[in-house]
Amino acid sequence: MDFFDSSDHPARVFLNELASTGISWTGSEMLDQDPIYAKMQVLVTSLVRDFVGDIVVVENLLQDFLFFKDEVARSDKEKEQQLLDEGERKSRLEKVERYALHKIEERILDKEVDSFAKNFLLTYFHKFVVPVVLREGPGGISWRPVMNTIDVFLWTVGTEKQEGDLQRFVKVNPRLLLNLGKALDIAGVEKAEAEEVLGKLQRVQEACFKKPPDSAKGESQESSPSLNNEGAEPSGVAPRSSLPDDDEHLQEVSKYPIGIWLEFQVRAEQTIRCTLAAKIDTIEKYVFVNGQGVKVIEKSKMGLARELKAGTVKVICESPLIDRAMESVVAKLRDAKSEHAA
Repeated sequence: MDFFDSSDHPARVFLNELASTGISWTGSEMLDQDPIYAKMQVLVTSLVRDFVGDIVVVENLLQDFLFFKDEVARSDKEKEQQLLDEGERKSRLEKVERYALHKIEERILDKEVDSFAKNFLLTYFHKFVVPVVLREGPGGISWRPVMNTIDVFLWTVGTEKQEGDLQRFVKVNPRLLLNLGKALDIAGVEKAEAEEVLGKLQRVQEACFKKPPDSAKGESQESSPSLNNEGAEPSGVAPRSSLPDDDEHLQEVSKYPIGIWLEFQVRAEQTIRCTLAAKIDTIEKYVFVNGQGVKVIEKSKMGLARELKAGTVKVICESPLIDRAMESVVAKLRDAKSEHAA
């Protein structure tokens, strides 16, 4: 079996496993505390030290690595399972409450979000999420719709708006408020209190679409990009013109599948790698999470296309990394051979 010709060659499979496992890592992370990173160091050292042509050595290392990854995944799963298997309900409830609060806080990337809207999520909506986790466990069938509801709500009260957002808001908000009302009902909030809360939320939402222009703030945000920079102007500032529907970058973004890995340039020398976890078509919002499943970036479809056009974001991979590298190497070798023959 030839290393260059066969994608099933054990050495190529091993290298692909190493590459795909480390795809979300960047130099700024504390990798020394990651057990999988430590295991990879041991295996690579062993490969360099022991390999003298016997492919069995590579096969053993590959099996060792796959087994270790399974063990780590099983350990992580057991930690989540403890939420379901906790003997005393009080102790379990406290853990679930902390878990739900943590997951809600992870969704709030905009540090300038309205205080009442933020408090609503951390109190009223939290009371709704807790019984959902108690009933279904972490990551149950209702989990993604619940997280999407949070993301849509945060979008309606967000500090950044782009062209077409008002039309989207008018279309999605009646259903959003209806769902929030159901959540308050499940959380045990009295009807009169629920109506008062929803009324305040609606006023906050409407205010976010009527803020006066603030060009100074817009310039500041443009010059200091953050992890949550949408590539769009803040509320009240005239948005930049949209890209045409046939723009190649806009079309490329539209085709991004769930699970694709991207690398964002968030500051001069800082990048972050994350994977597309959700596409909320109703508001044209893309949600990205890191290797641990934590939400780190959200982008509008248009904002992501603009960043792609500007070169501040790039696709890491949709296929095994080592296979792509091998294709490049083989192509260069063929070109060199052709030049030599000529």
